[in-house]
Amino acid sequence: MEGMYMLRPSPSPAPKSPPSPSPAPKSPPSPSPAPKSPPSPSPAPKSPPSPSPAPKSPPSPSPAPKSPSPSPKLSPSASPAPPPQPGSPSPPPSPRPPGAVLPAGPLLVGYYESWSDPGAASGAAMDLSKLPGYVNVVMLSFARPDCNYTRGARISSQEQWWAATDLLFNSPLPVVADAVRLLKSGRPNTRVLLSVGGSDFTNFAALNVQCLAALVADLGLDGVDIDYEVQTSCTAAAGEVSCTTDAEMVAVAAALRAAFPAGRYILATATGATSMYGEGVFANAQPTWSSSKGQGLAMARSAAGQALDLVTIMAYLIGDVSTSGFDWREAYRAHKAIWRSQAVAIGIMVPPEVWGNHVLTLPEVLRHRLLLL
Repeated sequence: MEGMYMLRPSPSPAPKSPPSPSPAPKSPPSPSPAPKSPPSPSPAPKSPPSPSPAPKSPPSPSPAPKSPSPSPKLSPSASPAPPPQPGSPSPPPSPRPPGAVLPAGPLLVGYYESWSDPGAASGAAMDLSKLPGYVNVVMLSFARPDCNYTRGARISSQEQWWAATDLLFNSPLPVVADAVRLLKSGRPNTRVLLSVGGSDFTNFAALNVQCLAALVADLGLDGVDIDYEVQTSCTAAAGEVSCTTDAEMVAVAAALRAAFPAGRYILATATGATSMYGEGVFANAQPTWSSSKGQGLAMARSAAGQALDLVTIMAYLIGDVSTSGFDWREAYRAHKAIWRSQAVAIGIMVPPEVWGNHVLTLPEVLRHRLLLL
């Protein structure tokens, strides 16, 4: 089962000073999976937003160099739905994931940008509840890996929610949860995941599994997407690639798979376009200058990596055959050489791409489809 996904360029909302320290904005994106697909589905007409706090400045999807933490310190989690802290309100029952398997048929994955949410007073008024059924995997982006949300908190203040999670919805958490419920009840083949990380939120060394489990439970989601965009340094020796982020990537995947067991939850990851290059027949795959070349190999080959359900390739913002030498078909083959049983989706950006000058055409969309059938 394969698919494609789409990343929309972010609009520029009115700036607002963040209520709590958050990563400095960066230049337009890379990631998660921001985001991605053939002709982008147009969301249903938006209802006028209810009065709400001015939107917070969006995180920009493009990575800025950061030093990766050498060894992760992962918060333990015995259950994907940790109990509320003493004195906190009792959470209402959360719906179980619908089989926790990927949708039947071809996949069309879309990243729902929380910072583009105009705000609504009810779930039915949110664009999220009205997405077309052919977008059958929805990623809510992006939560901080080191978030501090507590199960059952049901935060209604945007400022508190932003500070706790960096999900930048302008609708209260209960409203977003209701929109997810309406979307899934009307489209039973649709799955909704929480995307964690992105280019702005890279503190996976302080991964808070309990917080992510609380968000998944309270929002009624089907799993988690790992958008690991920590800057790395990779070297090749004796035909093998090793990167400074290898141990952390494997540990993150293992911790999240343990917290979100297969068969109950979906676990996905977004990968760099060249992250499976650097060895074997893909040793000299273009472009050779890519900083993420080979970054995902160790995780992909690990037991944790092989336990993933869905892989989405960030096959954009890297040029094309005529500019950088990058060929998305080669990236797809490199991923499938390792992830043979996982669904693999090819990421695209609505043209024109903000870097690399690649313009997606209808014939190319058809070639994507033919490759994936």
